[in-house]
Amino acid sequence: MKEIISEIPIYSPFKRTFWIKKLSFVLSFLLLPTSVTANNNQLYREHLGSKDQVDFYLSQMSLEQKISQLLIFGFAGKKYNQSMGPRLRSFSPGGMIVFQRNIKTPWDLGEMNLQAQKESLKKTGLPLFIMIDQEGGQVTRIKTSPPAPSALALGQTENPNLVKNVGFVTGRMLELTGVNMNLAPVMDLSDPERRSFVGNRSFGNSPMHVSQMALAFSEGLVEGGVIPAAKHFPGHGGIAQDSHKGATTKRDSLEILRNRDLVPFQAFVKGNPISAVMVAHVAYPELDRSLSPATYSKKIVTNILRDQMGYNGIVITDDLEMLGAAKAGTIEERAIKAIESGVDMIMIAWSRKKQIRARNALVNAVRSGRLPASRINDSLRRIIRAKLAVKKSLNLDSKSISKRKIQLEFYAEELKGLTQKVSKLNFEKSLKKFSHLHHPVSNKVKPYIFAADVDFYNSFKKEFAGKTFFVPLTRKFSGNVYGHLSKDPHRIAIFYATGTLSAKYARQIHPSVRSRVFIINTNYPGLISDPNSYAGVFNINSRDYRSGQWIADFINYETQRQRSPAESKGDIGVYKEAKK
Repeated sequence: MKEIISEIPIYSPFKRTFWIKKLSFVLSFLLLPTSVTANNNQLYREHLGSKDQVDFYLSQMSLEQKISQLLIFGFAGKKYNQSMGPRLRSFSPGGMIVFQRNIKTPWDLGEMNLQAQKESLKKTGLPLFIMIDQEGGQVTRIKTSPPAPSALALGQTENPNLVKNVGFVTGRMLELTGVNMNLAPVMDLSDPERRSFVGNRSFGNSPMHVSQMALAFSEGLVEGGVIPAAKHFPGHGGIAQDSHKGATTKRDSLEILRNRDLVPFQAFVKGNPISAVMVAHVAYPELDRSLSPATYSKKIVTNILRDQMGYNGIVITDDLEMLGAAKAGTIEERAIKAIESGVDMIMIAWSRKKQIRARNALVNAVRSGRLPASRINDSLRRIIRAKLAVKKSLNLDSKSISKRKIQLEFYAEELKGLTQKVSKLNFEKSLKKFSHLHHPVSNKVKPYIFAADVDFYNSFKKEFAGKTFFVPLTRKFSGNVYGHLSKDPHRIAIFYATGTLSAKYARQIHPSVRSRVFIINTNYPGLISDPNSYAGVFNINSRDYRSGQWIADFINYETQRQRSPAESKGDIGVYKEAKK
């Protein structure tokens, strides 16, 4: 049921309006990336806290206040006073993480974050790190329609400038909502042709390619005003298991890890003056024979990331409530062992009781001597140094919310245009794989559209010249594509695979009718087995309902070609030329 729900079209608060179109020309000059680039790069390089400034803040803090700065808390509710406010007043944590459960609209989020920053500055003199997972693709908390392109979709464009633009627009949207740290990019290597936990969250499988694309996205985020957080160190790619659900081990050799998985992280830590790295709840026997997940491994966090790779930024954990982090025992032990490994900030995203227990455990560990005070101060120096740079860029003017709303809607439109460009490039890349169709499309074709998203059907219907039939992928869908196609040889299926369940339905289509099935795959290629058995598989690697129009154009062309077979003799290149 969870998988089906994920495929139901999402509501987006961003709507194209007449006045946005009118303002777009003016705003395109007022909001140029180049001006923001200069300001934020200068900000981050010149306003990182000096040693004297950092030491001053340290000298003013009690032990409890110091420990609180090491904590990243999640909260419930969509309003400041429901849960976020009380936790800030009680604990003053160093960071808060925002999930979709906390977002009513982007501008409501902006108002909530504004209140949170005022409270944090009042109590500690330091801003909060307000974090979010805004990777694009399936991991996108602030929703747009269509969703922002996934890392794989971006990587497949092989266009770093385009990727940087997406990162910049993403950063501007986050900064305008008061978010100052994006838990992205994903630096994991993952073969898109194989099924894995990472899926389309990875830019690809080549270390150099992933380095290039992820760095471009990171640069865009920084220029948009947001701190990037690379994950999941030292590399979660190529693993089928989900560390949210249990213990996970990666048994690649030391040579493979060093020559592949660590390469993108090495590039990242060299190129970002202010940044974070998230460690994985994954064990790496070739890096640490104790089989401790990286979160708790001093060999991985301190010896490799700090000493060997030279990283002096902030290291954070993934959520310690994940089952992949359970090997360390209680939440108290998880918190202490993470700090012992060299991690700076620990995340507890759900339970308030566990947040209290972890905080108290860390305080007691320092008082008992288990955690040296110098170890806590080392992390605090990195945290405060970055926060002083963030503090310089804070806009705490409540009157600016309405202006931010206009800018936010402008950037949402910009992102929509970039998303279409990325999706279209992925679609056309898939087209090149077809020199001809397995079976010609009859000029009497009857397309049946299988989709959970009615916008995809409407997009197809608007462009297709003939009659169409819609089969919604609801909870009651039987999966019987064969039953629809077997009754008439002129029937074909256009299958819009937007989630793991619809991809499963696609894999279950009877072999006898697959040659009349086209799949628009928004996940990643590895979810569709034996792609050559279908009429065509178009891997756009992200959800984009406008692909309905593109496949309709293609079917229209094929049906016309059947009326004049001499026109192209099946050459797909002629279709592309005809569409230019």
